[in-house]
Amino acid sequence: MRGVATVASLAVMLAAGAAWGAGAATRDAGGGGFVLEIGHDTTRVMGPIAPDGTIDYGHALWEKMHAGVTAENNGYSVLMGMAAKFKEVPEKLGDSEDGIHDPWDETMAHPWKAKEYPGIAAWLKENAFVLDAARGLVDTEKGRKLTRWCPPEPAKGAVFQAWPWGARLMEVDEALQARAMGRLGEGDQAGALEDAETMVRIGELVGSEPQFVAISEQQRMQAYACRVAVAGARLGTAAQKRQWLAFVKGMSEVGMNPEELDVEARFGQLAEVMTIVRGDVAKGLGELTLLNLTSLFVPGAGGGGQLKAGDLDQVDWNEVMRKINAQADEEVRIAKEPGVKAYRDAKALADRVDKADVPGNVFDAVLGPSLESPEKGTVADHKKSLEDQVNAFVKRRAGESVAAFSDRIAAWVTRAGGESFHVFPVDALNAEAIQRASAVAIGLEIYKAEHGAYPATLGALVPGILKEVPADPWSAGGAPLGYAQEKGEYAVYSVGSSGKDRPRGEGVLRARQAVYSDKWGEKAAPATTRP
Repeated sequence: MRGVATVASLAVMLAAGAAWGAGAATRDAGGGGFVLEIGHDTTRVMGPIAPDGTIDYGHALWEKMHAGVTAENNGYSVLMGMAAKFKEVPEKLGDSEDGIHDPWDETMAHPWKAKEYPGIAAWLKENAFVLDAARGLVDTEKGRKLTRWCPPEPAKGAVFQAWPWGARLMEVDEALQARAMGRLGEGDQAGALEDAETMVRIGELVGSEPQFVAISEQQRMQAYACRVAVAGARLGTAAQKRQWLAFVKGMSEVGMNPEELDVEARFGQLAEVMTIVRGDVAKGLGELTLLNLTSLFVPGAGGGGQLKAGDLDQVDWNEVMRKINAQADEEVRIAKEPGVKAYRDAKALADRVDKADVPGNVFDAVLGPSLESPEKGTVADHKKSLEDQVNAFVKRRAGESVAAFSDRIAAWVTRAGGESFHVFPVDALNAEAIQRASAVAIGLEIYKAEHGAYPATLGALVPGILKEVPADPWSAGGAPLGYAQEKGEYAVYSVGSSGKDRPRGEGVLRARQAVYSDKWGEKAAPATTRP
């Protein structure tokens, strides 16, 4: 639950880059007597400077993100236009009569016909204009090549919003997936391929935004397209199966991008420090620690209002920024490492920061205990306990030096990002696993069409169908993807983060790490085979 909470918070943090600064300067900032040291190891950028002497990260980040973006290659207007005109799926279409089968999920998972799901078919028809317009992201006949996307320049003093319609774009992508599956059910292979290509293109454009949540969304969009491709190959002719194989193999692999990480892990946190320096302690500290601190700082807002902004005046925020940059530097270094090593080092970082003696966030200190151990207290009980922890923690202790006090606060504000960092290499590795497993699954369909049955091992696909059996990205030793088959059913899978070589079990057969035939789950688990 903690990882989910952190990723959700990261989705609303500032997300773009800024030019590296050189040298250093000092400036009175925030009107509270604090002297901000502007330099590489603190603010990381030299400007622009806001009227109150703080860094205007909204414009600094926009300037970085806007570099290289032109009217011809910016996909923002197209993507946002689609999102704004898209009609959400009616809630009633997501309900099931028997409480088990969700028609919306089923139309995304399997080929279907309009007569089977008339409500979904009608809704997709209503959105046909938007979905067809999305095809413009793939077609470049008019000479317009969309390679990036960047929102307009923020208004003076406004916070930069890089992901205003992210959730809606995911819904557009899901609608494309459902329509592609419907087209397959009606025998329209060409239309389904067009929709799948569009899904991938939306993912690539979204992933070009320097924000880590965008990379996670690209991973999900490509996984959806892979699901369509495997379904299309199962129903298609020999030539169509080969076409779907080429489509999957042509996808770009979703990986860790140090530039995105640098923005997400560094500048979002530095911007919130500026918010604190300007005097809005509850907002800035709350964003950094994943807590709603209003009740602690504002009397009558649901809490006792025990804390005041002055309680943190003795924090050396320059030193806090140095700690933020040091952790961000470590995360950028990890992001440059290959596959499983990046995951292991990221997990070690998460484990290390998790041991810090600091108050928890709202999920691991309030909602988690309340939901998992209700006998230990209600949400209100845990909330009061957390407020007491925060109230004591943010006050300088007797005999505590300014440096030690600042170190404690720095450990608190950097904990959330460090804890969740390992989620991103997991997403990248899972994306590679599902893409490679999908290519193998399509290869199996080609083999079965030619030979009447699935092969005993994946080695039979080489070299006639595949050049080689793809390696499992989760395998540090480069072992191939796992393969199991029995009685006409199969599973192609990665060992996943568990590292366990089993066709079923913890961390293995999940949608993000394996591809398997429709009725595989109904079979008894056979022995695993390797090429």
